[in-house]
Amino acid sequence: MTFNFTTPVGRLVYGSVWEGNDKDFKTGQPRLIKTGPNAGKPRIDWAFGVAFPKVLANGQPNNEFYDFYRNVIEVARGGYPQFFNGQLDNFTGKPGCTHPRMTFKIRDGDGVDADGKQNNQKEGWAGHYIVSFSGSFAPRVFDINVGLAPEQQLQDKTRVLPGDYVSVAGTCEPNIGSDVPGVYMNGNLVAFVATGPRIVSGPKAAEAFAGLSMANLPAGCVPGATPASVAPNVPAVPAVGVGSAPAVAGTVPSPMVSVPPVAAVPASVVPNVGFTANAGTVAPPPAASPAIAPPPPPVAAGPQLTPAGIAAGGSYAAFQASGWTDDQMRAAGYLA
Repeated sequence: MTFNFTTPVGRLVYGSVWEGNDKDFKTGQPRLIKTGPNAGKPRIDWAFGVAFPKVLANGQPNNEFYDFYRNVIEVARGGYPQFFNGQLDNFTGKPGCTHPRMTFKIRDGDGVDADGKQNNQKEGWAGHYIVSFSGSFAPRVFDINVGLAPEQQLQDKTRVLPGDYVSVAGTCEPNIGSDVPGVYMNGNLVAFVATGPRIVSGPKAAEAFAGLSMANLPAGCVPGATPASVAPNVPAVPAVGVGSAPAVAGTVPSPMVSVPPVAAVPASVVPNVGFTANAGTVAPPPAASPAIAPPPPPVAAGPQLTPAGIAAGGSYAAFQASGWTDDQMRAAGYLA
């Protein structure tokens, strides 16, 4: 007997519709195929749970889900009739199940789990029935608000996560030959309906870090600080000037030395080449005055500097005082 179903809308409360699991979540051991010709071989299960409210928002019983529940019981009854000879079940109107471990893949969110823990302490479980869906293949996932055509199947794994509202389509069959009698609940298709408050499994960060002390912090630890922008570590290029003598006397300055550009000087203005040798600075040229003609340039002592040499050092004497030779000055383009 096979029951083909489409559930009403419920809330995804655990598991994943995207990721399979090859290990048992309790023992950590590899999952294996239990029956059939491939028994003993590894298997991957896709498993997830959906919670359905016992009472709807309008205060009425969730009859659509209860019809689903009755059909699941009938599948188990058809597979294991020998275990359904108990007292009359008011829910189904038929003899109830007598096997204490019959698995319908439906749990009471207000009951207790196999470890004796209260189910209603799990987020989204209280006041609901939780159906466990599984399968050997990943379910196909769609967004009912977008479309259900094959080419509209979702691929974005950041969507349809625990907390969201979904409907599930699949099949329910008796698990004949299994160690524990019950049913298979195959979730083959999942339709996203709406986003819900996110449910995160594992320890809650608010509880884990509630007692974290911020009184004694390591040196350099400033809460909330972000790394400052750091300039690339580029070696500085030494400025060319009278104070920049060659490292070894008699060597030609490196051609990689950057030479400052020569500023364009109006023809009517002569730059001031006055140099303060002790300070190692070049005096700026005076501002041109339209009323007073600039003084004539002084007579150069020794060979003539190029415009680049004037801009870099000021005078031939200043270069000599810093240890420069004529050959070095010509190689650098400072001497005519």
